[in-house]
Amino acid sequence: MKLIDNIVRIFTGRLNKYTQHASWSGGAVNFTSNFIMNIQYRIANELSKTYFNHVQYTTNDTGFDYMKNMTGSDIDEVLNWSPKGYENTTEFWREVTLQLLQSKSIHLKPTFSDTTLTDLRNVNDGEEFKLNETVNIISPFFSNENTSLLDNVLTSVYDKLAANKTKAFLKVNTTFDVGKNEFKAKVLEQLATMQEVGEFNGIGVLDAKTDLIELNNSYSVLSAEELGFIKTEILSGYGISESVLTGTATQEETNTFYANAMVPLLNQLERELTYKLISSYKRVRREGKQSYQKIVINNAVMKFATLDQLIKFSQMNTNTPIAQQNEERSFYGLPPVEGGDQFFVNLNATTSKQIENNQSEVSIEENNQ
Repeated sequence: MKLIDNIVRIFTGRLNKYTQHASWSGGAVNFTSNFIMNIQYRIANELSKTYFNHVQYTTNDTGFDYMKNMTGSDIDEVLNWSPKGYENTTEFWREVTLQLLQSKSIHLKPTFSDTTLTDLRNVNDGEEFKLNETVNIISPFFSNENTSLLDNVLTSVYDKLAANKTKAFLKVNTTFDVGKNEFKAKVLEQLATMQEVGEFNGIGVLDAKTDLIELNNSYSVLSAEELGFIKTEILSGYGISESVLTGTATQEETNTFYANAMVPLLNQLERELTYKLISSYKRVRREGKQSYQKIVINNAVMKFATLDQLIKFSQMNTNTPIAQQNEERSFYGLPPVEGGDQFFVNLNATTSKQIENNQSEVSIEENNQ
């Protein structure tokens, strides 16, 4: 059962125009459901921007296999351009992500013409399929088919709201005219007496001048504190900050959002799409093979780095190179260049291969002397 269905099914009632609501009424339901949907759409919209790179690696004796994007391949066309049953590919991936956030799993059925991928469709409810023939993605937010990891969050929210609900009005033998403190003392005394008497076999007693007006619904006010509590509990369930939703997130908060909410989904997609869409002969790196293929999603933290941070990384990368020239260019959104599969090192910033060539030339000159 879907998460939002659970919320709407469990929490029923009507919100009146004075902001009072029955416990788990329309007000609480709408706020909670809408807030969850805002988070889910934020995740879905972010994932819909993802570009799936169909790449081919050329094996290298040095241990660093060279990567080439296979732009225009059948896999590239279907994953990144084909509408796949929707208006465009962006809508397809957004809807796939939303379904994954609201159910335990989704199944994507690829269509092949001989060995060429021609389409990828979401398996509809009731449609028959074989798990070994579909791309199967499991939601990281569900522990089983009917239990979301947010269930405990929603339970906490329910307990918080239920604790503040009003069940009845007690009519006591006094008036507001006596003053606030005296009236309050009289009411508390009356309630204490009723509670003390009610301890005997659960029987409550009212005197002839006291009335108890029980409400058909339990009412309370959805306060700012409760709204904040709902937000905090739900955000904690997803492991993200509210600033991500408002567009004011810091670099650290953005990276945390990406690591907690995005990377688990992207890693699954990367592995499952590679496994189901590329044959084992093309996919597996074996001894003696010159090349192999994968589907790669760039989920590095560089995706959210600022220009200043990228420049600092480039400066440090010349001292302790960890990224090749073309990899570094991709961080800036620049295309690869010929010869960019080399590491830049300090001398002042040249390729490691050039250093090797220079050393070879020096050795030759020394031997000639």
